[in-house]
Amino acid sequence: LVWNTASFENGAHRASIKASNAAGEADTAIVLVFNNPGHGTAVVLFPREADVGAGGTVRFEARVLGTENQAVIWSLAGGAPGTLGTIDDDGVYTAPAILPVPLVVHARAASVANPAHFATAIVRVNGISIEVLPAVAEIAIDRSLQFSARVHGTENQAVTWSLEGGPEFGRIDAAGLYRAPAAIPE
Repeated sequence: LVWNTASFENGAHRASIKASNAAGEADTAIVLVFNNPGHGTAVVLFPREADVGAGGTVRFEARVLGTENQAVIWSLAGGAPGTLGTIDDDGVYTAPAILPVPLVVHARAASVANPAHFATAIVRVNGISIEVLPAVAEIAIDRSLQFSARVHGTENQAVTWSLEGGPEFGRIDAAGLYRAPAAIPE
């Protein structure tokens, strides 16, 4: 675990705890926020930055410090209205499905108790992304499972299916039908 502390705005301070695997391939983090009493209302937003593909989503969480009223008003900025995607009342941002160019959007949460206090996060929307369903699957040996794909950021929905690891892990055809091996590979 790595413990980092850094000053935050409006009298609040942030500490993050990060856990990574030994190879540095995956990590996760939690963020703790400490408010200094007497500094009034502060809004903090998590995550502070996010990367998402065209048509993808990211959930933001807002905390209003210094008041019991946790309500916020969500809004987006950074380009022409209608081209930024949407953000709902629960803080879920959905990127536009088709992008003319890479897009940077600012998601903003303003305190209902004191609208002058707000926090902003940056969302980078990058070109084309592919969503595979099911995202997680369990399958018995020598059985089949149909996968499907949705391509965001383009009208072309064609994908090429492949299976990493070699034929001992099964096979997948051009339509996304996976066939598990007859025996578990060693």
